Amino acid sequence: MNKLSDQKKILALVIIVIFLGIANLVWFNYLGFFNFYSLPKKSFSQEQDLALVKKIKLEQENKRLTKKLESLTVQKKDLLEEEKKFLLGKKKALSSKGKIRDLANKILAIPPKQAVEIMLSWDEELIINVIQELDSLALEEDQKSLSPHLFSLMPKKKASRLLAKMVK
Repeated sequence: MNKLSDQKKILALVIIVIFLGIANLVWFNYLGFFNFYSLPKKSFSQEQDLALVKKIKLEQENKRLTKKLESLTVQKKDLLEEEKKFLLGKKKALSSKGKIRDLANKILAIPPKQAVEIMLSWDEELIINVIQELDSLALEEDQKSLSPHLFSLMPKKKASRLLAKMVK
């Protein structure tokens, strides 16, 4: 009988120790030492962890490449706009150069006094461009330039101002 009561005492003490252990776990959870709810409920295998890491890296790489693609698209649009502006400016310049060459040919076709009278009504920049074109035409044809004679027929102040601008 004595043996039975010792076994009962041992069983009672084991139950008390288990109860106190569970009570301590609940108490520690309440105090914030650990949280039962944040513990992982399902553990991943190593293969699943590696797959998850690869997936995250691929998503990050995808985001980076998407941003780079957007940046390159914006750069491409900007370059296309600049190219359009450049080509338009070049076309305008060629058109302007063609007009200047045409004016220079017309100046060559009329008497110098009339040419000077017409040129004096123009803008100074246009006069300079036409005179430079006259010089280049004379060089192409191995002839003397008409520009010194035109300057001699102009009023002295106007001629000196044009020559000063041409030198600059």
